[in-house]
Amino acid sequence: MNTIKIISKIKQLISQSFKEQYGFLVHPKRTYKMITSRVHPEPIFILGEAKSGTTAIASLLSQVSGQQVTIDLIYRIKRSPKAHILNKLYSRELPFHDFVQAYKFYFSTPLNKCPNFVSFYDELCSCFPKAKFIFIVRDPRDNIRSLLNRRKVPGNLKSFPGKEYYQLKSFTDRSLAGNNYIEKMAHHWNLTVQKYIDHENNMVLIRYEDFMLDKVGSISNLAKQVGLNPINDITEYLDIQYQPRGNREISWQDFFGQTNLGSIEAICGERMDYFGYSC
Repeated sequence: MNTIKIISKIKQLISQSFKEQYGFLVHPKRTYKMITSRVHPEPIFILGEAKSGTTAIASLLSQVSGQQVTIDLIYRIKRSPKAHILNKLYSRELPFHDFVQAYKFYFSTPLNKCPNFVSFYDELCSCFPKAKFIFIVRDPRDNIRSLLNRRKVPGNLKSFPGKEYYQLKSFTDRSLAGNNYIEKMAHHWNLTVQKYIDHENNMVLIRYEDFMLDKVGSISNLAKQVGLNPINDITEYLDIQYQPRGNREISWQDFFGQTNLGSIEAICGERMDYFGYSC
C-alpha cells in the first residue's frame, strides 16, 4: 500500500468529531503530533507588544541555544478550521488549562513566543508554575509606527482611516481608552508594559534598542539569564528579516504629526520614563 493510500486510510479511521476537536481536518500527521505531544513542564515564554522584536529575539535565542521554539501559536490556530476557539479563550469561556491540553503540540517546545499571551500571564503561571518569562519592550513611538507601517496605515490622521485597514480593528476597540486610533494604540502599549512593571521580579527584561546595538551580546546574555547555554554561533542569522520591516527613516514628527506624537508621549510618558525612553 503506497503512502497516499495509507494516509487516506488514517483519515477514514479518525472520527469526524475527533478531527474537529483538533482542527486538522486534512492533516493526520499533524493531528498525531498534536495528540501524542507532551506539554513542556518548564517552558520559557517570550512576551511583549507586537512588533517589538519578539520574533527576532525568540528565533535567535532558539538558534544560540539549540532549543526549539514555537512562534505565534495564536496566529497558527487563527488560520485553522478551529479558529473560533480563540473567541472562547479570550472571553474566558474556555479555561486556559483546557486550551493548553487541546493544543499540547504548541506547548511542547522549551521556548514559546506569543505576544497575545501577555493578557494571560496569570493563567500561564498557574498552568506552568516552573515557567520563566522574558519581556521585550520597545519605545512606543517606534513600536506604534512599525505596527502602522506594516499595514500601510498613516500615523497622522485624526481618526481611524476606514474599512480598508480592518486588520487593525483591535485598535478601534471600544474597551480601550482613547479618542482615536493613535491614542488607543498608546493605551494598548501601556497595558502591555504594565504587565512587566507589575511582575518585574518574575521576568527578564530586554529592550529592543539594546538588542539592536549588540545582537550577539544581548542574545548570549539573555540565554544565560534564563538558564540556557549559548553554544551556537548566530552570526549568519543576525540580519534575517523575521517580520516585515517598518520605515525607520521617517522621523516620529513627520510620521505622526505634532498632535498624534504629543498624544503618544502624554499617554505613555510615565511608563516611557520607567524604561528609560525620553520624551
